[in-house]
Amino acid sequence: MKYPLGSLALAALLAFSMVALAGPEAGDMSDWRVSRAEFEAGAAVVTAQPHSDDTTSYFVAPDRLLGDWSAATAIRLEKRSSGGRYFAGGYDDIGDIVLKGPGGVASYRLARDHSGKWREFRLPLYGAGWSLSDGAQDLSDVLDDVTAFHIRAEYGVGRDRAALRGVEIVSVAPSPVAAEEPAAQTGEEAAPDTSADEVAEARILFDGESLEGWESFGFSAGSFDGHARLAEGVLRFDIPDGKGWAKTGLRSADPVITMPARGTEKARAVTLRLDATASNTVTLAFTPPEAAEEDPYRTSDLRLQLRREGDGLGKLQATKHGGRLVEVEFPWPAGATQLNVILRPDQVVELRDGDGNQLAWLPIETEYDGREWVLQVYAQVPGKNDAARLALEEVGLRDWPHETGPDYSVITGGPRRARLFDGRTLAPRWTPTWNTGAFRDVARLEDGALRVDWPEGRKRIKMAGIYSPDPVLWLDRFREDAQARITLHLDGAASRDFALALQQRYNLVGNWPGGGNYAMTWRRQADGSYSLISGARSYRDRSVELTGFEAIPDEVALVLTPEGVVVEAEGRRTAPAPLAEAHDGAGLRLWIYALRPETGDAALVLRGIDLDQRQGPEPRPVWTASGVEPLPQETLFAGRLSEDWTAESNGDARFEDLAQEDASGLTLARNAPKPHRQRIALKSAAPVVDLDERIAETPFDLRFQFDPTVADFAGRILLADRAKDITGSPDYAITLRRLTSGPNAGRFELALLADHFSYGKWRRLLPPGWEAVWDGTLRVTLDDGRIDLRLDRDIGISALTGRSKNGSSYYLGLVPGGPERQDGGRITLKEITAGWRTPDGLTAPWRWRLLDDDAFDAEAFLQDLADSLETGEE
Repeated sequence: MKYPLGSLALAALLAFSMVALAGPEAGDMSDWRVSRAEFEAGAAVVTAQPHSDDTTSYFVAPDRLLGDWSAATAIRLEKRSSGGRYFAGGYDDIGDIVLKGPGGVASYRLARDHSGKWREFRLPLYGAGWSLSDGAQDLSDVLDDVTAFHIRAEYGVGRDRAALRGVEIVSVAPSPVAAEEPAAQTGEEAAPDTSADEVAEARILFDGESLEGWESFGFSAGSFDGHARLAEGVLRFDIPDGKGWAKTGLRSADPVITMPARGTEKARAVTLRLDATASNTVTLAFTPPEAAEEDPYRTSDLRLQLRREGDGLGKLQATKHGGRLVEVEFPWPAGATQLNVILRPDQVVELRDGDGNQLAWLPIETEYDGREWVLQVYAQVPGKNDAARLALEEVGLRDWPHETGPDYSVITGGPRRARLFDGRTLAPRWTPTWNTGAFRDVARLEDGALRVDWPEGRKRIKMAGIYSPDPVLWLDRFREDAQARITLHLDGAASRDFALALQQRYNLVGNWPGGGNYAMTWRRQADGSYSLISGARSYRDRSVELTGFEAIPDEVALVLTPEGVVVEAEGRRTAPAPLAEAHDGAGLRLWIYALRPETGDAALVLRGIDLDQRQGPEPRPVWTASGVEPLPQETLFAGRLSEDWTAESNGDARFEDLAQEDASGLTLARNAPKPHRQRIALKSAAPVVDLDERIAETPFDLRFQFDPTVADFAGRILLADRAKDITGSPDYAITLRRLTSGPNAGRFELALLADHFSYGKWRRLLPPGWEAVWDGTLRVTLDDGRIDLRLDRDIGISALTGRSKNGSSYYLGLVPGGPERQDGGRITLKEITAGWRTPDGLTAPWRWRLLDDDAFDAEAFLQDLADSLETGEE
């Protein structure tokens, strides 16, 4: 099946090489049997016609497939069934997949498919979705010795038929970066393995046959009796034209949904089965029980309307109580369709299709943690006076895995392994990018890969692919033997010209990476071979090249070290290409996109992107020559207002009301209970940073000491070259705050805006509980052409900047709250110090050269110089 990509894009399963454990006969069905059924078993398929005896028939695996499954990672099979009235949970049905052994029993529920069409299933053998009984405490208790392997054959009450083929017990050839990062370095949620076949069914709320447990409703000219009909396993809604904003449907008689609490391991999914070809709308509303009988338009906490717009396009409009959330496009499916609306513990709603591909990702930005809801499922006209059609077959409720994986945003000194792109999930880490037309016209998911292609005749399309709006590669401790390996998994034979780019700065969707980026470009030559060029645009004369590839390789690796970028492919490697943007603490965004070739069609088949990274050694203590003191640091602020600082009020935000001095320091706060755009500020009366020729030898440090125990910690540091621009138009803005809402609530955010704020922006998320070991110190370092933010000893964010150089001068401002106009919070400042950083190996004569003019002592300098000549020190 093909899945074109919309504005938030779809994805597919990351392709792995599958190794059959069953030997050369894997997939042979001739020795399978079927219990309580008439059956025929051939080499390719076994078919069954179950008996009508109030028991459930099962396909029974032969002895050659039994035994030690401890090395197995998945079960693959293809099945189809049809006929009768679908059932689950009755007539001795004990699961769709059943494994038995001395250690107990494990059973698994497949996603419902009784359409009579072949469907492939891949089931993980790592616990998710499995139910254990008869003494089994873990899935491994059963897999160590499997004595029986059964697959359900009977799905319909009455006359039904089933068929099974292609059964394999498989293991996955491991990716070199498949391991998870240690738990101490995790925290940001990674995309879980969530295909519909890998999630246990929990409860069928509506089975297509009975309305038990439901109540009907109609509003705004919608009538359930007049516009709905239940027959042949389908609830059909048909609202004709001219009915205004009519809606009609079902609401659960009791609350059936609870929003998962933060920190829990499972999300909750509402599953819908419908005939998408016969439908142009479906709406889900999550409503407090006390308002269940009212119009959900006015009373629901959260409402999701999916509607078909034509030409294969669908739109999801999400609305929460008090206003619209977002509207996103997605490909409207055809025929029998499963949609999964997933309520996640991080207060995010996802829409995924029946194969687990992400259709939309929507942060709610409202804490519904633990809230109980009545579920309303209904047909609502797509637009005023439009006709509405909905063919609803099933509504279910199930648990959905919500797993945290490697978090590459965390500042870490240890190894980091992460799957950057899994082929199935884009948002929030990836977004499509293309230069013209509609992305969905040139991109789709097929056979477990993102495929981008367009014909030679579409000359206006020059590139199309994906990129990361935020950095996906952070070069922590990028010194000495540090290394970051990015591995692309491709279908090389099906790919043509393409490029990968790395860049620090943000870009708008559709823009090419900027002038300072690194690019690895593959181009087809006139003789049909392929060549790659590796290098940064700022070092074109130092680019490196490899030629003579017969086709695009299936695997290409970029290896970043402090010496440069090396490309490895088919056992060959380039010389390092220098990259100024790759330095300690830098955050790099990534692009990968198909390019229009000189002749022929464009094509790119991307199966996955992996990261394997090791950091260099810890920062070493600064050392100086014997008897040489470090460079002096000046105290700019000592916890109290002085003549060196200006207290600023703005409108209703009065400094005397919102600032407080006490033993802990100076606290600046936002208006309460709800802040408005005005806020107070603490501003330096004179520049606190004056950079001169010394910056060529050592950077300038600003050290801030905050109180880390403040519960609603949030503040911004502003640097501006003119006093009047401190709060209105600064050159640098640094945010440090505890997030209180959204998917990352409870975590600390460190963010930097530099130069042009629309493009020079970076942020990192620190793990929950980080503040418990933080001493409240933030160091802002202005180096020659670079700015660094340090927490503790490690650089958190480092960015190239054109405004840190000889002659730069900056005033300092401090304001409470986050970057948005109404962000609340407070910040308590204890101390600010400033001064030139002591360089390694500082000698006495060198120290005099780095002191301010008014501190220079000519006689002492000459004496130290004479002493150094005697000892051989410079």
